[in-house]
Amino acid sequence: NYHGLVFTDALNMKGVANYFKPGELEVRALFAGNDVLLFPEDVPAAVSSIKRALGEGLLSERELNEHVRRILIAKSWAGLQKRVPVSTENLIEDLNDPFAAAFSQRLYAEALTLLSNKGGLLPLQRLDTLRAATLTIGDKAPATFKSTAELYMPVEHYALKTGASRVSRDSLLNRLSLYNLVLVSVESGTRKPEGNFGFSDDMIQLIRQLMRRTKVVLNLPLKPYALNRFEGVDSLSAIIMPYENNPVTGRLAASLIFGGATATGRLPVSVNGFAKGTGIIIDKTCRMSYTEPEALGISSNMLKAVDEMVQQAIMKKALPGAQILAAYDGKVFYQQSFGKPFYSGKQKTDNNLIYDLASITKVGATTLLSMCLTDSGKFDAGRTLVSYMPEAAATNKSGVLMRDFLLHRSGLKPFIPFYESTLKNGHLSKRYYRDTFSRKYPIQVTDSLYLKKGWNDTLLRRVLRSELSAPGKQVYSDMGFYLLKEVNERLGGASQQDLLMPLYARLGATTLGYLPLQRFPKERIAPTENDKIFRHTLVHGYVHDPGAAMMGGVAGHAGLFGNANDLAKVFQMLMWQGRYGGEQYLRPETVQRFTQRVMSDGSNRRGLGFDKPEMDSTKVSPCAASCSASTFGHTGFTGTAVWADTDKKLLFVFLSNRVHPDADNKKILELSLRTNVQEQFYRAISKKNSAGLMPAGSF
Repeated sequence: NYHGLVFTDALNMKGVANYFKPGELEVRALFAGNDVLLFPEDVPAAVSSIKRALGEGLLSERELNEHVRRILIAKSWAGLQKRVPVSTENLIEDLNDPFAAAFSQRLYAEALTLLSNKGGLLPLQRLDTLRAATLTIGDKAPATFKSTAELYMPVEHYALKTGASRVSRDSLLNRLSLYNLVLVSVESGTRKPEGNFGFSDDMIQLIRQLMRRTKVVLNLPLKPYALNRFEGVDSLSAIIMPYENNPVTGRLAASLIFGGATATGRLPVSVNGFAKGTGIIIDKTCRMSYTEPEALGISSNMLKAVDEMVQQAIMKKALPGAQILAAYDGKVFYQQSFGKPFYSGKQKTDNNLIYDLASITKVGATTLLSMCLTDSGKFDAGRTLVSYMPEAAATNKSGVLMRDFLLHRSGLKPFIPFYESTLKNGHLSKRYYRDTFSRKYPIQVTDSLYLKKGWNDTLLRRVLRSELSAPGKQVYSDMGFYLLKEVNERLGGASQQDLLMPLYARLGATTLGYLPLQRFPKERIAPTENDKIFRHTLVHGYVHDPGAAMMGGVAGHAGLFGNANDLAKVFQMLMWQGRYGGEQYLRPETVQRFTQRVMSDGSNRRGLGFDKPEMDSTKVSPCAASCSASTFGHTGFTGTAVWADTDKKLLFVFLSNRVHPDADNKKILELSLRTNVQEQFYRAISKKNSAGLMPAGSF
């Protein structure tokens, strides 16, 4: 009941050519049901033999006509009766259509086979307990296996080249033994069994020794027969078979290890103790995955407008550079960096660059921690400030509810320039600052500027004593988050930084955190303002906000740094109702309570801590017009934004250092760059092909 065309393999291959004479072979191929005979060794002899078979009645004219009819139908289906010459202009792009590439990726993904998974190791969980490394064996290793692993957690990389000396192998083994997980990818340059698939006995021996010392996950992008090269294969913690060695399979294999890809493939042959049909099924992803737009039915051409908008903004000096990420239903389809960290210099922005997230700290740190404390029963947004801070009893804030701080309706001032009281005639007062660290001046503000001890308490007292005006009215204020951070720390029994860092580590969001210079070189951090009023230096690696700087860089309203990929992990966790990487970080009801609109009368658009779209069309919204009411997120003064739309499944992250070198540069707002870029992503997903891969008529 198959009505398509049946092709032979090449008929000159010795598997058949050694057993039949030219001519006889082609007739037998027709008898077997083939329509198209590839690579006959002697075409005239083949034609003569087929005619002879017709004349002798061994092959009927009806059978021959049926073969020809199917070929003619296929030619008609391909439109060959209306031949149009192929234009060679843009031929490479036409032949490498992105939808075809996405279809190829889908084939690789559905063939991906997990042969072994001891103790359910994959997908990996508790990333904070792992010290991981990759080991690529061979001379042709696509970088995607290593680069994809880095998207999920910090990973050190090692390589074993063909012909490595024994000393090199022993040294490598000793270094790798320090890790509790090694991801080995045998990425040989040959698929031929007679060449031992390109890896030597020494390479096999190193893997065998490594298996005795630590957990080893083997990625084997070769023919399954390559498994015969591995003795004691059952000692491996996990085995992945992508079958081919290319950038797509490298990305898929690494994604599978971390839960960003599924495994549904089955072994096509029996080999080395594994029976034909073996395959452990993992049919759900638990972390973000990374894919091409067309794999989601999104056209790359629709996304070129994003590139153009950002490049134009850089040319107009609205910002030196930017980092943008967009994900649909947990699948990252756009992740690009533009421009430079500085307007001058050779360094280019890349996806590893770390930005000052500014007020995104309010939701990515302070509110997030308040949600965790809510789950543990320690924090209640309905309680008053005085119930957590008894010293507030003598102030005008004693009866203010915690949720009023989160909703920006407490009546607090928007901003207090605390630093001004530490200046004398416009310069830093020596009463409060020194250029070296000491016990009396321990609070680091910049590379060579230290603030007098006790200023954290001073700032807090000043917030408590500050005026209140129009309680109940929505007035955006940093001040409430000074108090929220203090409450979080008292309830958690540690600094907000120490309480949050383990959470970020479990998520694999290791660039997120305060005080980035304690963890990363300055070159990985985007600079902010050339501060000519307060610090009188280029702020680079230290928080831009003056009040947060005076708190030593750890504040409730500012101070969080990170890259787009890691910030996306936090918000994807929230979009998935508190679940990520197989762990439940927050209760779904807590996520819902904090991220939904609190006031139903329209007087306040916000959730608890989170900003929301402005649904009143007469008012300016902080995000794109296409955002649904379920959207939650925040923007930051340094030129940052993150928005998660659970109804439309779109996650959007925009990071920049638009305040470099001058915070008075408002061009990013004049161009509406962040909202325009976000709106373009909505346009792209709105025209997404519902079939998920191919536009109609592609086949």
